[in-house]
Amino acid sequence: MNICMTPFAERQYRPDFGGTCLKPEWVQDMIQRAESATDIRPGYADFNKIIVLDNRDQRYPLRLRVIPRAAAIAQSATFHTAYEARRPEELPVLAEWVTGVNGDVAPYVHLIVYSRAQLELEDEPVTADWGIVSINAGAAAAAEPMRPITMMRNALGVAFGGSGHDIDEAAYRASAAYWTDHIMIREP
Repeated sequence: MNICMTPFAERQYRPDFGGTCLKPEWVQDMIQRAESATDIRPGYADFNKIIVLDNRDQRYPLRLRVIPRAAAIAQSATFHTAYEARRPEELPVLAEWVTGVNGDVAPYVHLIVYSRAQLELEDEPVTADWGIVSINAGAAAAAEPMRPITMMRNALGVAFGGSGHDIDEAAYRASAAYWTDHIMIREP
């Protein structure tokens, strides 16, 4: 599997990124491991895959970025909301997160990849067969469900920062149930 980082995902190199922050040398190691990975799962559409890397040896010091809401409350986390866009051309959507808590080191890493053809449609061309659009710390080999607002953005289409993939109602309802009980962690 021929994989590269997309410019969109390179935002994860910035120390002020709200999700899983990365170092280029970790990503190069992840890409080498991913090119021969055996745990590759289907994503939400034909053009999307999730490559699962085992991190139980804590090879990458990535912290979990999801916590049950009840645990966040018990740990006196501060809850935040804001309308945010990932890029200037996107419509801002409601985001929510907590600060004041830290996740454990993630036992798994999920590389979310899109096909070259899909990335060309999204004006994010790559030379590899697959481009990484996100790298996430995971509590389990199975990735957390995509957030409902991300599903909605994707359904809006490429012009608004989505993929143009219609909402799957059952997946949306499962996501809403999961994210009702969980919330993202950001460092302050």
